[in-house]
Amino acid sequence: MTDYKKAFVDTAPFIYFIEKDENNPQYYDKVKNFFSNGYEADKKFVTSVITMEEYFVFPYRNKLYSFIDMFDRLVETTGMEII
Repeated sequence: MTDYKKAFVDTAPFIYFIEKDENNPQYYDKVKNFFSNGYEADKKFVTSVITMEEYFVFPYRNKLYSFIDMFDRLVETTGMEII
């Protein structure tokens, strides 16, 4: 990835990272490195309320509350801005 100061995070990276998506396991390490490297380099992450709502549909529908907790922790830990 090229140098950046701020990155918008859409729904798919949350799915790949939090759920370790069994259908696309090749993306987990890439997304994990993206978040880890960005956090360590003090990069800014941004997501939207719409992205959050899209992501939350599956965990709430399937009572997978641990996924919601992990989402919240990821947003908090990275200092992600929600717009």
